[in-house]
Amino acid sequence: MKKILLAVCALLMATLAFAQDEPVVIDNTTPGKLAQTLGAEMYTITNLKVTGNINSDDVATLRTMAGFMPENVPSDWYESAEIISDYGHDTPLGNCAVLDLSEVHLVKGGKAYYTNEYLGDTYTIESDGKANNYMFDRCYKLVSLVLPNELKRLPRQFVSRCPLLVNLQIGNNVSTIDDYSIHDNPYLLSLTIPEGVTTIGRDACESNGIEELTLPNSLTTIDYFTFAFNTNLKTIHFGTGLKEIAYGAFKGCSGLENIDLSTSNIENIQSFAFSQCTSLTSVKFPSSLRQIYGSAFSETTALQAVTFNDGLDGIGSSAFSGSGLTTVTLPNSLTYLGDYAFSGCKDLASISIGTGITEIPYNCFTGCNALTSVDLPEHVTSIGGGAYSYCNGLVSITLPDHIQTVGASAFASCSNLEEVVIPDNVTTLGTGAFQYDGKLKYVQIGKGITTLEKDLFNSCESLSSVELSEGLTAVKAFVFENCSSLKTVTFPSTLTTLSESTSFGWSPESLYFLGTQPATGERSTDEPFYGLYDKTKVYVPESAFDDYKQSTVFEKFFEEDNLLTFSTTGINTVKDSRIVPVMWFDLSGRQLSAPQKGINIVKMSDGSLRKVMK
Repeated sequence: MKKILLAVCALLMATLAFAQDEPVVIDNTTPGKLAQTLGAEMYTITNLKVTGNINSDDVATLRTMAGFMPENVPSDWYESAEIISDYGHDTPLGNCAVLDLSEVHLVKGGKAYYTNEYLGDTYTIESDGKANNYMFDRCYKLVSLVLPNELKRLPRQFVSRCPLLVNLQIGNNVSTIDDYSIHDNPYLLSLTIPEGVTTIGRDACESNGIEELTLPNSLTTIDYFTFAFNTNLKTIHFGTGLKEIAYGAFKGCSGLENIDLSTSNIENIQSFAFSQCTSLTSVKFPSSLRQIYGSAFSETTALQAVTFNDGLDGIGSSAFSGSGLTTVTLPNSLTYLGDYAFSGCKDLASISIGTGITEIPYNCFTGCNALTSVDLPEHVTSIGGGAYSYCNGLVSITLPDHIQTVGASAFASCSNLEEVVIPDNVTTLGTGAFQYDGKLKYVQIGKGITTLEKDLFNSCESLSSVELSEGLTAVKAFVFENCSSLKTVTFPSTLTTLSESTSFGWSPESLYFLGTQPATGERSTDEPFYGLYDKTKVYVPESAFDDYKQSTVFEKFFEEDNLLTFSTTGINTVKDSRIVPVMWFDLSGRQLSAPQKGINIVKMSDGSLRKVMK
């Protein structure tokens, strides 16, 4: 594509070279007389300079000379009488490639130079010295255009959809460039915005061929998608006047390689500002930056590293979603981190979180497959829903003691996760927190958890061992659904409530209940173990056997001869005590005083050895 572009540009520059060496100069002292002055030459002139006064009639003449084509002519048009006739173009096309209007004075008067084919709106020069919309829209022969020096404002659709335009010169008196003013000129490779321009409107310079862009110090405002989809744009020089980069301002500039804002005064980067800039490899932020809004750098797949400035307050939802980041260090000044902020960053392997963040937000790191551990500082107390879901690099998780809440689906669909240890300080495990973790084998849940929420381990097909602590009071529906490797579970003596469908999709061989009072359903008619009565053996304390066989939840096990007892000095003594670590060793067998970061060999109180990642 790049070679094709260069070839076309070379051809266009050759067109300029072979245009008349010296321009035809017309001093149009009487407005409306340009066509009369030029006569038949208006269709053959390739290089024209006009001075003096022009009105709407003269603009119509210039548009014809520059090859104006109607709205409904396709982009792959070819010049022939047939195509012109088919699309209602009732005048011949001119051949003017070079047009210099720098010394022109616009004068009110004359007939409409443009009529909207669909709406019927007409456009004329309405005030002396002021241009109107569509003056050089769809001029198919125009290669170079110098605008009148007197202009202070470039109106909508002013120089747009000119498929051969390579050069455009803007006068030094312009202060405002309106919405859609200079757009869809695919070979406009260079655009100099003069000092003095303060405002550039929405989509004003969208979808041109610009390769390098310099924003003057006078510029204070750009709007939605101002420079979006300039796919050849590689370099931007930012002035000092701009405080905010607007929504989608440079979205889809897929050739942009570097952004240096370090000398600018940018305070806010709005949503989608640099989204889909797929060649972007580096960004330098200024010390003035305070907010990076949602999706600002989403889908920047080549962006591997950024350095966030101290003073940055917030990073919005999906701000870097789908980027190529490999490492992230969040400054201490950051107090807001949005949902999905770094989601889908498949190469992100290292995260450092500053002191201003206390919660990992919803789906913040979902799909970050290069993450192999969850290292959270002490000030982080909560892990939001889906925060680490689909992180297929995670193998073992031992949550730090300061974590209190783990949200719904927080670690769901982590396809290689094998071991999870939940410390006593955690009080909430959200719905489906570990669902669809197909390789999860071992889970230890601390005594802070009082409820196993719905779908907590749903479809963990490899799960074979779950250690529950005293303090657990309730088990919700579908907790162990499709846990085909989980053959037995011991429920603590504190269990009081079992939900309908507790055992849905699960067929354990045995269940142990340590409580002297049988747990009940949430409703009197609930059957938490429906379908297991003739398949699963249930063991209860010998002293509480009569109470269990008369309870609604367990009576059908008794009827099937599957309600059995154990001695309070037998299984109760073993299972009621948590199996805890008693000694730590490194991989070489050297005893440690405490677990170290990385892989530890842990001797448990039951004599077994385990390999644990810290």
